[in-house]
Amino acid sequence: MARRRLTPVNLFGPAVGLMLLLAFLPMRWTSWVGWFRGPAMTIIAPISTPLAALSSWLRPGEGRRGVDDADASQLRAQLEFYKAEYLRAEQQVEQLRLVIEALQEGVAYGPAVRVRRLEASRVGADLGSGTITVARGSVHGVSVNSVAVAIQAPQHLVGPVTDVGPTVSTIHTITDRRLSPNLVETLLVPSGTLSPEALAIAPRCQFRPVGDGSLAGELGAEDAARIKPGDSAFLDDPSWPSSAQRLIVGRVVRSEDTERPLFKRVVIRPDFDPMRVRGVVLRIPSTDPAPAAEAPASTPEAPR
Repeated sequence: MARRRLTPVNLFGPAVGLMLLLAFLPMRWTSWVGWFRGPAMTIIAPISTPLAALSSWLRPGEGRRGVDDADASQLRAQLEFYKAEYLRAEQQVEQLRLVIEALQEGVAYGPAVRVRRLEASRVGADLGSGTITVARGSVHGVSVNSVAVAIQAPQHLVGPVTDVGPTVSTIHTITDRRLSPNLVETLLVPSGTLSPEALAIAPRCQFRPVGDGSLAGELGAEDAARIKPGDSAFLDDPSWPSSAQRLIVGRVVRSEDTERPLFKRVVIRPDFDPMRVRGVVLRIPSTDPAPAAEAPASTPEAPR
């Protein structure tokens, strides 16, 4: 009897059956499938980058607020950049004050943490898990304590890196409810001119993702009366990596009543959908010693 030849048509049925079986088996029996992710993404990532760029071009979704004229966009980007740098400098001053107190008491302290920035293109997105995949991995120095910011809005937080492969990394977006930790403590900073006095009395609020692209938290009614739509929420949370501190989580959308008269529910929202960014800048902590003199960072370009 002639042997039956293996053809794509003959293999299609068993392949579909195998995929259905793997889909319904418990995760503890199928975790070995994840071993193939690294080698597979090493092959897929180079061709995914142009395909993701084509998808973003056909369906743009970076901004929610519309496109302003170029001059206004550039000025807004510069304002956000210098405001974030100012907040970061204030935090460093406070850290230095604590170091001086420790030195006076003879307590040892570790080296300051610097941040290395690395551009990465988005090569995939998983709506079911609230994550995106970018084309940078462990061979590029990425680690799980890194965070990602939007490439066209480098002061706006996209999310933390939660998984690192050889050439790709997974980022869990800040607006997903399954983010861990999903409680984010922020400073609510006025949208106008920033001063040390305004920063000292800036309300603090803890936000959780709601599931509709926004985050919400409860704030005392007295503090809530001092905020208004458009104010920025800057991350200031010790449970997050140092590379994420003083990045913008979102902007105040509204403040609404709750069942408790002494508290208001504050809602913030990022300026863009983190799931649909074209690319990110990875902020990777580095313990390398700081140089004696470092040139000032260039001002970020305005979104195009």
